[in-house]
Amino acid sequence: KREYWVHPIYSERLLKGKFYTLYHELRQYPSEFFDYCRMSVHSFDELLLLLKPHTCTRIQDGDWSLIDLELLLETQIK
Repeated sequence: KREYWVHPIYSERLLKGKFYTLYHELRQYPSEFFDYCRMSVHSFDELLLLLKPHTCTRIQDGDWSLIDLELLLETQIK
């Protein structure tokens, strides 16, 4: 039996925006993250680390900018 007919992640994305809802919420649900990105959260993080030297749009505290994350996430689903 299914827990949800439509997972709350997907129903909220119309209100909050696709990336801002999906990225942070999907990380909390590894199976949904895998279904969406076709890779585990850990693999996604490793890919970000591999791309780290090749990106210039990082913010000062060392976190990835939302632009980098959004582009990578969108690239993975196409």
